Amino acid sequence: GSYESTKGGFILTSKKDVLTLLELDKNNLINYTVALATSKKELQEAKKKLGIKSNVFSQLNNTKQKSKPKEYFLRHPTSEFHKNNVGKIVFFSEEPVIGKEDKGLIKNSFKVGEEIWAIA
Repeated sequence: GSYESTKGGFILTSKKDVLTLLELDKNNLINYTVALATSKKELQEAKKKLGIKSNVFSQLNNTKQKSKPKEYFLRHPTSEFHKNNVGKIVFFSEEPVIGKEDKGLIKNSFKVGEEIWAIA
């Protein structure tokens, strides 16, 4: 499982089999990922698995870093569709059934008068 700080904003979890501390914003967007380990060698391997190139201090001080794609911490996904579309708004031509979304009903454009359904 995962453990959340009592004041919120921090999650201790396992990500790619690495003990990880995540700092989240109010929308569960991951601001920082910190690998945790018991030895320097283990830490280097963990950082490599997670794709972390900088150390904790440069992350926290916002030292120049290449921008990464946004990633959200997902607490309770309702379906595989939800996992794949977290942080997005998806539009449908008919009312979607939560947990059983039909990808065939997804639409990107609508005409005046058509019903629009969305999941955010």
